Amino acid sequence: MRRKNYIIYSLLFSSLFPLPGHAGVKLPTSDLVRLNSISQTASGEGSVLTRSDSKVEMLIRYDDEETLAEIEKAGAEIFSLVGLHGVIVAASPDRLQQIADCRGVTGARLSGKLRRGNNNAILSSGVNTVHEGLNLPQGYDGKGVVLGMYDVGIDPNHIHFQDKSGKTKIKRFLHYKNASSTPAILSTTTQISSFTSDDPGETHGTHVLGIMAGGFHDTSVSGAPDYRGVAPGAELIVGAGAGYNTQILDAVERIGKYAMEQGKPCVVNLSFGDNIGPHDGSDAFTKTLNEIAEKYNIALCLAAGNEADLPISIVKTLAKDDSQLQTLVAKISYDQGASFLAQGPVEVWSPDSTPFDVYLDLLDANDSGKVLYTLQIPVGKETYLTSGNRLQQTVGSTGNMHLISSGTPFQTLFNNSYMGGVAGIDSENGCYSARLNFYIAGKSVSTIHTKYVRIRVTGKEGQRIYLYTDGYDLGFGTAEDLNGIDVPDGFGSNSNMASGSDTFAVGSYVTKNIAGSGYPSQNIGEISFFSSYGETLDGRVMPDVVAPGQVIVSARNGEMPTTAEYNYYYPVEYTYTDKNSGGSYHWTSMAGTSQASPHMAGVMALMRGANPSLSNQEIYSLARESAVKPGESSEKWGYGRLDAIAAVKAVLKESSIDDLVETGVESILVNVNSEGIEIITAGEEGMSVSLYDLAGICHFNADIPGNELRLPVAGYQPGVYLLNVRNGKQTKRMKIRI
Repeated sequence: MRRKNYIIYSLLFSSLFPLPGHAGVKLPTSDLVRLNSISQTASGEGSVLTRSDSKVEMLIRYDDEETLAEIEKAGAEIFSLVGLHGVIVAASPDRLQQIADCRGVTGARLSGKLRRGNNNAILSSGVNTVHEGLNLPQGYDGKGVVLGMYDVGIDPNHIHFQDKSGKTKIKRFLHYKNASSTPAILSTTTQISSFTSDDPGETHGTHVLGIMAGGFHDTSVSGAPDYRGVAPGAELIVGAGAGYNTQILDAVERIGKYAMEQGKPCVVNLSFGDNIGPHDGSDAFTKTLNEIAEKYNIALCLAAGNEADLPISIVKTLAKDDSQLQTLVAKISYDQGASFLAQGPVEVWSPDSTPFDVYLDLLDANDSGKVLYTLQIPVGKETYLTSGNRLQQTVGSTGNMHLISSGTPFQTLFNNSYMGGVAGIDSENGCYSARLNFYIAGKSVSTIHTKYVRIRVTGKEGQRIYLYTDGYDLGFGTAEDLNGIDVPDGFGSNSNMASGSDTFAVGSYVTKNIAGSGYPSQNIGEISFFSSYGETLDGRVMPDVVAPGQVIVSARNGEMPTTAEYNYYYPVEYTYTDKNSGGSYHWTSMAGTSQASPHMAGVMALMRGANPSLSNQEIYSLARESAVKPGESSEKWGYGRLDAIAAVKAVLKESSIDDLVETGVESILVNVNSEGIEIITAGEEGMSVSLYDLAGICHFNADIPGNELRLPVAGYQPGVYLLNVRNGKQTKRMKIRI
């Protein structure tokens, strides 16, 4: 969501370089900076998730079962396994590095907060046509699909999430309290109805859920606005918490497992994001998230990001006549005092192992940009310019670092500050990168306006360089009196966590303007000014598509006060008072890729309802292929604008009765006769088999331990069915006639 001066949180993930001859990994300096900020009151409200017993949660990537035993011996309390090689643990802060050092640990990240990034909307994308079934075999509303989410500020008892009898449509509510990644699970109507909200001061999650699946429309009043969501018939599983990455992983794992147990296709939305990381899906959090999507065949929609208008990224191809990327470290926010300059992490990436050189230059603007001092970022040895002892206070031990604490202009110009970092081959994707960290406080206002810090990257001709920061207290800037400085243009602002290959990134376009909503007016149909875009490190287009995200009216948390303070950020656009209970329900306006992503997730629920046999990758491909290509030539659109009716028609074409072409592999043999369905697989022991009819009803879904299955079909209605057989990593999907 983007509005006015809305405060959002950041996840400061950094990649790791392996220590020579070392079995484990080293916690990055950016994590140590956050670890130092933990309040010993353990409120859980900081940038790191801390329990009431002062233990800190962490995501570990591991090799094998023996590694789990090793990290337990080192003091880790294991919460849950996520993905294929991820585990969420908790430990006291003084044990974290020892746990990361264990044999078989391939990655370690502290738990951290991610940033939270409809009537006109459903008309614009064609959702209303899908609901009505116009030129379709029937209408589709998400029935038969598990639609899940994790978010903040959710009111599960809003009338928008009730069926016609007044009962909640939410089948599971996972409540992650601030200090834990283990949820309280509410599964009965009584339990859910007695719950209020995870955060009465927030409504982001209520708004997002309303966009995906809200179903209320007051038809008793002529002209009452219709703010129904995209997939009101879906089965809802909702996770609510403070926005920590470990909670998100646990929630998506539980949602996927529930859907598999129910034998239903699954769609999940995450309206969160981050900008620090490799942007290729290889960091520990994003890799684990994508593993979960693959494991449960989840169609997983993520917000592309709301930072296209912020100076947080530069992507440049070095040329013979322009062989450097140059930019200035710039202050983003202005609440730290007049002399404060900038703080935060910066990452520089190459798309492969080709090295580059990074220099931090101190410049004097009063002397035509004269270089006062240059620090070259070394390979393997973390090095910092320091003034005072802030770095030591922040990260604890600096014994493994090289500190330059005297004899340079840095100590003269800046008070209790540091800047520096380390370069090398990243252990998770094999790409060359540099991780930088800054805390720069000028000793005077004059210093801020006349002395600059320049990041300078040099490399080979034709080499593509990616530069990222988190965009809160540090950004990339320019100066009128300096030449050759590269200026951010929005490209590369796409979210790191949305850059994996098993997820789907969604940008935003304008469908409505509301006076007084806090959002600037734009032409209907334009890309939203904030909608992030760019490419992944491995060259994929981001976002995948754009969907309605500005300005969207959806449900407002009923626990949120309607005072002037809250109405300033969340204006009440519509109120309904129930004639029986007397209770009032409110709707508010928001804009962001946080709003576009759940719209796309709802459409994917319609698509999976129309053809439940398709894989998430097939859903992604059809959503891209059916998107409306923009008239303008712009990278901001991704593959184009979402077209819901075209997307649903595309999946129906895949299940056409006249098109009984199988897709899959030769190692899975299927024979259909009057006796039933015979399946024989080669290779790994065991298979997963599901059988759906074309209405989306599951007739069989089970994990079979052996390599043969004979499924009787006596009693089945004659017709075409969709068969899905998975054996290890091989999947065969085919239409069969019974």
